[in-house]
Amino acid sequence: SNGNSFPTHGRYDVHEAYAELRAPLLSNLAWARQLDLSLAVRRSEYSNSAGSATTCKVGIDYAPIEDLRLRAVYGTGLRAPSIPELFGGTIEQFPSGDDPCRGLSNPNPQIVAACQALGLTAAYAGTGGQIRTSDSSNPTLRPEESKNLTLGLVFTPSALPRLRTAVDYFSIEVTDAIDYESASGFLSRCLLDPAGANCSQIRRSSAGIFDSMHRSLLNLSLVETSGVDFSAQYAFDLPNPSTITVGAQTTYLARLERRVAPDSP
Repeated sequence: SNGNSFPTHGRYDVHEAYAELRAPLLSNLAWARQLDLSLAVRRSEYSNSAGSATTCKVGIDYAPIEDLRLRAVYGTGLRAPSIPELFGGTIEQFPSGDDPCRGLSNPNPQIVAACQALGLTAAYAGTGGQIRTSDSSNPTLRPEESKNLTLGLVFTPSALPRLRTAVDYFSIEVTDAIDYESASGFLSRCLLDPAGANCSQIRRSSAGIFDSMHRSLLNLSLVETSGVDFSAQYAFDLPNPSTITVGAQTTYLARLERRVAPDSP
């Protein structure tokens, strides 16, 4: 749940230039009905911590026969931090979780020992399933960066020219994904290493009872996902004359993993 937020302001400037090229390489050959190459590049200059970056894309579109088209695209991407992520100020929140010291029942004996050193006992009831946090934006965030690969085919059978089917495999990796460290994970990490990054932002009473913590957005996570998109379309004639196209699509998600990057706090 969310609590109080506080006034804030901020701005940044961005200048971009891009170029795109689509070049037909082959056409109307026995083994290549069509072969196209596409290239794109974008240069971005930000006035804030995002700095400057270049992203690019290369694609191949190959039709060996009239009915079948094969396509492949590889590209890099960038998402600069948004205005709220950079200058959103501070908001009080209550994410789900509990103090790892609750009841001194943590399976890690080092955490239990650290909790006892704070003066807590097995009678400590924890935070009741919610952890009070004061969460803030971060004007020093870096952009999220991505790499993506798509491999696909489009089938339009000559016997059914109004039918179009497509299958596309995708694989995406995002580095420096912007996120908050989990509240429970923050507490556990700082019980194991009280001198660790940002651990001074955790507030406890003199008896060790948790009160609140302050978190800032960080370039914290690595996100990897892959899967397959399926689609089919069929065009029907209407009397006016016009057509109506009916389609369906679905996605098989083979993998979706989000984890803290190795060099993150």
